[in-house]
Amino acid sequence: MFIKQMEATIREYALLQTGDCIVVGVSGGPDSLALLEGLRHLSAAYEWQIVAVHVNHQLRGEEAIADAQFVAQFCRDRDVACYVRSVDVRRHLQENGGNLQEVARRLRYDVFRDVAARVGATKLALGHHADDQAETVLMRFLRGSGTAGLVGIPVKRTWEGIDIVRPLWRTWRTTIEAFCREAKLAPRDDSSNHSTNYVRNRVRLELIPVLEQYNPQIKTGMLQLSEQLAAEEVMWDNWTKEAADQVIVKRGTTECVLSIPEFHTLNLALQRRVVQLILSYLSIRSWVHIEQIRLLTYRDSPSAQHDLPGEWEAVRDYNFIRFRRRKEPSASEGDCTLLNVPGVTRVPAPYDTYLTAVVTSDDIETCEWGMRWAVFDAEHITGKLYVRTRLPGDRIHIKGMSGKKRVKTLFIDEKVGRDVRSWWPIVTDEADILWIPELRRSQKALVSAGTKQRIYLFFHTAHSLHM
Repeated sequence: MFIKQMEATIREYALLQTGDCIVVGVSGGPDSLALLEGLRHLSAAYEWQIVAVHVNHQLRGEEAIADAQFVAQFCRDRDVACYVRSVDVRRHLQENGGNLQEVARRLRYDVFRDVAARVGATKLALGHHADDQAETVLMRFLRGSGTAGLVGIPVKRTWEGIDIVRPLWRTWRTTIEAFCREAKLAPRDDSSNHSTNYVRNRVRLELIPVLEQYNPQIKTGMLQLSEQLAAEEVMWDNWTKEAADQVIVKRGTTECVLSIPEFHTLNLALQRRVVQLILSYLSIRSWVHIEQIRLLTYRDSPSAQHDLPGEWEAVRDYNFIRFRRRKEPSASEGDCTLLNVPGVTRVPAPYDTYLTAVVTSDDIETCEWGMRWAVFDAEHITGKLYVRTRLPGDRIHIKGMSGKKRVKTLFIDEKVGRDVRSWWPIVTDEADILWIPELRRSQKALVSAGTKQRIYLFFHTAHSLHM
């Protein structure tokens, strides 16, 4: 039943073709082992070349090492080519900040991409299944996602020239586990899957069992909803692009112009989706901005504006809305501002950006902030904190590196444009550079188990900080 169901999904969604070279992500758990075994059983008929990839994130010590050894032996026993790679997630987090799960995922996908390029694979098969899909839809519903988000995990998508496919997309966890028992696969048990520190685990272990008391078919309902919305989103995408062509009168790298009279001929749903489409080109995703811009077109004032995150603004110019880059004011070298600690400080930059300082003995949840936050041991900071622009000869002792690196060289290495280097914010104390937001954090004032008081710094727009 398992293999037939997987094969039916592959055929229905045209996930794989005869003769494909397929990279398969294999953690050692039941989902990925069943996927690898199923594809292996079908490979002779479809002439597939299968390559397994296991990534050790170095987060679970000996358990993770045992997982890697298990996967390698599993593949050897079946004559399947296997690549085992290690990534240092914790080091990346210490140097750059971010959310553990997101960083682990990004590093894991980088490995998948590199192995695919090495073996000439154009397909990456992953073991996400029907339960994963139901949990994802429910999680996004709880976060207030729109219909596009409720589509959940796509059965197929293209990423950096590789088709990511999910042959188990319609297969339930119980079917997978039954197949593992029948085939005597003896999958590994990842202890982190039982931890309620992660939202997905809490949804799976705590929330869904409660919802099943009200509707035993809640997971099936979530899966059906995602399939229905996936089909509808294809149509909405077509309608939105047609509507955008109707109302956008100018497109460019520095400006996009929307005709208000044409925009008002659209119904409410299309108005919102057209604005959402424009903002997505600017890497802005927020319901608040979508609705504020839509309402801007109905204001009596012929010259109003709405500030957007980062470097963009929406300006009404009589019968037009202009999405454009803010004009860049001049910034002199070393412009310096004393940070309010605790408190909020306007950053000396051309855009509406701020630094918020929080002083606490507690660990603050920072999962949504990526490289836009840093934390320091208050006892190891010299004097007061400042934010300034760069000075000639500036150097930073980057965490994990020996010696100091020139800030100018760092900007070049990180591909920071010449036009923004002069105003890029730099956080210092009275002796050293501590942090360059979104780029690097220094070795100084690192938090340890003995830290009594922490200073959190959050780099954000006026609209984006939610503590």
